[in-house]
Amino acid sequence: MATKRLEQFALHTTIAGAQSRMHELSALIRDAKPLVEQLEKLLASKDVLRAAEAEMAFINENLEGIRRADFERQVDDYEITAIEDTFAGDETHGRAGFPTYNVFGTYRGASFKAPLANQSRVLLAAVTRRSELIPFDVLQRADNPMDALLRNVADVNRGYRN
Repeated sequence: MATKRLEQFALHTTIAGAQSRMHELSALIRDAKPLVEQLEKLLASKDVLRAAEAEMAFINENLEGIRRADFERQVDDYEITAIEDTFAGDETHGRAGFPTYNVFGTYRGASFKAPLANQSRVLLAAVTRRSELIPFDVLQRADNPMDALLRNVADVNRGYRN
């Protein structure tokens, strides 16, 4: 309702008319107050929305860097100490029809043994940091250590070298 000057209001000449108009105005005020409060909240939320959108855009722009840093932190948890050919009693020995290998080291301080044909890209990335340990027959399969390890994983899973 637009603001009116005092002179613009119609002054009722009877008590009944004035009270009737006051009841109408009271109902209008009662109905309008929650709407005004809601409008104020909506107007305030506009700033929150803008800030949230700006932060989301910032995170989205930097997501690849965050992923890369997180991946590197996970790789740093591994310390690779040796890669050895599997022995006859090992469950993976001879399964592929060609030499298979186990990786030895620590993960967050705890010892571990895992097949070199492991599906974990984090473990494989940790192994590439010690590429001098990668057996020659695996390393010669590609131009870089990670591709060679991924090809070895595929070969072992398939059961033959492509």
